[in-house]
Amino acid sequence: MGWTKKYLGAGRFVSLGSLTLSGANETIQVASPSGITVAFLQNARAFAGSYAMALTENVATGEVWRPLGVEFIYTTSTTVTAPAVTLRKNGVSAATGGVATGSIQTAPFSEYKPFTAYTFAADDVAGDKWSVLVTTTATAGVATVYLHYVHVAVAGISEAVTTL
Repeated sequence: MGWTKKYLGAGRFVSLGSLTLSGANETIQVASPSGITVAFLQNARAFAGSYAMALTENVATGEVWRPLGVEFIYTTSTTVTAPAVTLRKNGVSAATGGVATGSIQTAPFSEYKPFTAYTFAADDVAGDKWSVLVTTTATAGVATVYLHYVHVAVAGISEAVTTL
């Protein structure tokens, strides 16, 4: 089986907007990831002594994606208690795991925090709406939150590999 960026993970993200890190606040729910998909520059020996170069890109007609973690970009400082958020799919929190814990930081500051292993009752499908909910309240703090994700292989969704 060949490796494509689909399996290795692409640098993709989606903004969940601004989040006050106190109370039980929730980000907006998003179903359409944005971000830049970058093609891999690959080389292969075409014949003895020469190399062929190609850009390859994975194109999915019905993208299914799985969140890996969140990036907190603190716009006001956090104090006393580090904020934690729980991943939600279609308005329902993960049955287990799915937590990303930030840290006490002086703004401006940015950090990436991966989610703990998580499970949901329903399988991932195209069109899932993802959000995060504040589950551990920071004493203060506001952050812009970005959800980082990777493509997942799901039966029944066609894909193609193109060479640019």
